[in-house]
Amino acid sequence: MCTLSYLPLPNNEFIFTSNRDEKAHRILAIEPSLYLHEGKQLLYPKDPQGNGSWIVASEHDGIACLLNGAASPHVSVPPYRLSRGMVSIHFFNYQVVTDFILEYNFDGIEPFTLVAVKEDAVHQIRWDGNMINHHILDKNMPHIWSSATLYSPLIIKNRAAFFKQYLQQVNPSNALDKMLGFHYFENANEAENNIILRAANGTETVSISQLKVDAKRVKFDYFDLKQSVYFTTQLERNIQSLME
Repeated sequence: MCTLSYLPLPNNEFIFTSNRDEKAHRILAIEPSLYLHEGKQLLYPKDPQGNGSWIVASEHDGIACLLNGAASPHVSVPPYRLSRGMVSIHFFNYQVVTDFILEYNFDGIEPFTLVAVKEDAVHQIRWDGNMINHHILDKNMPHIWSSATLYSPLIIKNRAAFFKQYLQQVNPSNALDKMLGFHYFENANEAENNIILRAANGTETVSISQLKVDAKRVKFDYFDLKQSVYFTTQLERNIQSLME
């Protein structure tokens, strides 16, 4: 939920890679599986605590990833009406992004950032507890997001600079491995750039999800760092149904 990168590739393909940072004692997520919601197949790892997910792929159109917090830190004031993890699933109840923004009930949900690749665009949707902010980003450029609840503005800025520098090593032939290497980055001598989190308060990176998306399928690789287990699965994309 806390570090996400987007890397465009030739032929309208892209890679989404996400680090989930959570308290070490939190119940482990269930590996990615297919679920049926509102007649649509969705692929995602499930958080048993809230029954939602931080990263979801749809068979029809789109990938969505949720990060805790909006643009700046906030004070958590539970209880909340709905777990943020349900938002990334409910997002796919709407065929059009603007309908989600205008019609979804955000009241009673803790602030979040939802990044979605849908309608041939990269959408950044932020809920700060009072207002929705929606930006469409350049889909042909790489992007990185870090949770404002865990990282200071300076660290977020430094990570973005490190990401930009790291991309000089990346090309289409090595993109999957290189992006995974970035999200695994941990170096005691360069702690300010670490993407793997090991915080003093017990928050740590518990898993890494990497999605490779092309016109036919979503390949989902999931690395459970707590159990040292790797899962891989895929979702066949049903783009034709959108045009019927």
